[in-house]
Amino acid sequence: MSGSPDGVDLLGSEQVQELLAGLVRVGEVSEVQAGRVRVVFPDRDGVASGLLQVLHRRTKGVFDYDMPSIGEPVLCLMLPPDQVDGFVLG
Repeated sequence: MSGSPDGVDLLGSEQVQELLAGLVRVGEVSEVQAGRVRVVFPDRDGVASGLLQVLHRRTKGVFDYDMPSIGEPVLCLMLPPDQVDGFVLG
């Protein structure tokens, strides 16, 4: 089954596979700054993210959060097209 009406298999495209592989990444916190963190990705030759927002529960009125520490592994959701910006999921 193809992913488009014209019969082209979009999921088989190397560019699409590369994009999807870069969206969810595991990295290590390298900097903590005002509710955001910078993450280094060892599997990408140590490339660093921009400052990423850390997702937390209860962010309105009553604050209940715990920032990750430098050196801590984190799971990130990166935004295309450059995959430098995104969010830390946990």
